[in-house]
Amino acid sequence: MATITHREIIEQLLANDGMYPGDPQVGSIWEYRRAITQEVMWAVFYDPAHFDLDSSPFVAEYQCLWDCEAGHLSSMGVVK
Repeated sequence: MATITHREIIEQLLANDGMYPGDPQVGSIWEYRRAITQEVMWAVFYDPAHFDLDSSPFVAEYQCLWDCEAGHLSSMGVVK
């Protein structure tokens, strides 16, 4: 997993079906809200087996924005 703090990077990943120049295609892109600070962050997973947002005590709410098999699933900004 990689945590992304810049919305522009996520927008570019979403626009290019999970591809970012110089990097391999990601497996999924997630938006989440941190439990302590309430700030919205993004996470990319290269391997679905490494998904761990559901078990993290630091994550209050999350949703999948894009998945390499299903494509676009949700819009950014739903997690508030």
